[in-house]
Amino acid sequence: MSQLSNPSQALLRQREQLSGRILLCSPPADAITAELRQTGAEVSVLSWDHTAVNACRNAVAEERLFTDLALPADAQWDQVALFMPKAREMLDLMLSVAAPAVKRAQHIWLVGEKREGVESAAKRLAKEGWDATKVDSARHCQVWQLTPAKDWRPKQDEFWRAYELTQEKVDALQLFTLPGVFSAGRLDEGTQVLLESLPELHGRRLLDFGCGCGVIGTTLKKRYPKASVELTDINLLALKSAARTAEANGAELNIYASDGLAEVQPGVDAIVTNPPFHQGVKQDTRITQQFLRDCARVLKPGGSLTLVANRFLPYPDWIEAHVGPVRVLFENSRFKVYHAVR
Repeated sequence: MSQLSNPSQALLRQREQLSGRILLCSPPADAITAELRQTGAEVSVLSWDHTAVNACRNAVAEERLFTDLALPADAQWDQVALFMPKAREMLDLMLSVAAPAVKRAQHIWLVGEKREGVESAAKRLAKEGWDATKVDSARHCQVWQLTPAKDWRPKQDEFWRAYELTQEKVDALQLFTLPGVFSAGRLDEGTQVLLESLPELHGRRLLDFGCGCGVIGTTLKKRYPKASVELTDINLLALKSAARTAEANGAELNIYASDGLAEVQPGVDAIVTNPPFHQGVKQDTRITQQFLRDCARVLKPGGSLTLVANRFLPYPDWIEAHVGPVRVLFENSRFKVYHAVR
């Protein structure tokens, strides 16, 4: 059980009822799929997390890994287990995408940590007519059994949000986001000050790391139309959002999943990023620390890094340790924009 997260361990306490064909929605990047297979269950996975999908590959056949915004209409599962995502709208989207399975399943489980809102999510569904019963509480987690409201209908088309961004040096951009994507529905202040502070970038290969809906990468392509601009994120919903943003703005971008910089080839001339420092509700700078270590591999000598961060985070020391001397391009009471050349 040491390889299992708390939510996975809480779900496995229902082991006697977990059998047949099971669809896991948004499972953690742990060994939950392998554990369930040992019980004789046939496991499928619906996930938009690149790391979690990769963690499942050894235990789940490729044809039973789903990462799109739709499931096969004729697919059937006996049970559905939903792991509480980080945002309420992500749960609603997951339910809507998994609707064919949810409507036919014998059991629907909702599991998650208390501090991540599993109880409030279950109670909200109950107010919307679902039958929601708490069946277990362990390891700071809760497990609920759900039955859809009789009049429940998926509402997937309602989840896209669109907004316009006006900037000085490029035409107005049309941005599209899905739930759980950073800066969904509006531009966050950190990215705004980063875009306003961008120095002149050099080279032909530019990278937007942690691209979200694609605002940085699309801006770079508009400013440097001859450059090859790459966008990476671990969140597959972010990549779908970035792809729609690129299409709406006529921008030809190379958009792909990467766990940090692991899947980025060396030879990048400039990286521009508003990097994450949270994992769910927890502050966690390990992603950025690993990213900065990997910049030495990915950036060309003379390549640049431009990064925005909350001013309380100790990024200058980390940047200097792995990239080079740091310049502060902008600062206010909340943010600093750093620039360094390898």
